[in-house]
Amino acid sequence: MFAFLNLKDMIIRFLFLFLIFSGSVFAQTQQQTRKYYGDKESEYVEGSPYLFDDFRTATILDKSGQLFNDFKVKYNLFTQEAIFMNKEGVVEKFGNPLSEIRIKNLGTFKNGYANPMYGTSNTLYEVLFKDKLELLKLNVKKIEDGPLGYNDAHPPKKYVSETKYYLIINNKWVEVTKSKKSLIKAFNDKETLINEYISKNNLNISNQNDLISLITYCNTLL
Repeated sequence: MFAFLNLKDMIIRFLFLFLIFSGSVFAQTQQQTRKYYGDKESEYVEGSPYLFDDFRTATILDKSGQLFNDFKVKYNLFTQEAIFMNKEGVVEKFGNPLSEIRIKNLGTFKNGYANPMYGTSNTLYEVLFKDKLELLKLNVKKIEDGPLGYNDAHPPKKYVSETKYYLIINNKWVEVTKSKKSLIKAFNDKETLINEYISKNNLNISNQNDLISLITYCNTLL
């Protein structure tokens, strides 16, 4: 009888601790959320502001270092904000500033960069290569006027995608236009070696995978 009571007490204590832990996790998640009222621009702008239109599984790292796994995320390239769908199917915004989004089967996206040519510290970059060199891809969407229709009093607004590539070399930012000329300018003392590598491997720098391959090689030259 005494052993049975001990086992019962252990079960009650376990359930009590489990409820406390679950409540703590819920409270942490609640601190991360803000109400999402939709995209006000979508009322008058054609197209989508998102990097992808469906929710993707992602791991989120916020500025405080907290890690959140298996979130269903979409990223707004116009506002540079992430939204997520909670377990109840409600779409919300993150409450705390984000540092990194690792999207399953897509890539790692980070902010906090001080690009002197574009954006703010909240601008999100896809990290394509990171070692002594860093190759970043910037996806943004802007609102521009579309063609004026016959019955239009004003030009319709539409989202326009823009993609840029940047190299960080010794803390210096260089915009890469996916051309051999722009890369040789960044590595002007390695022109012969770069040309030989491109020719030997039959690389097309306008192709992102070939660009990453070349940057990986350039990294060994430093």
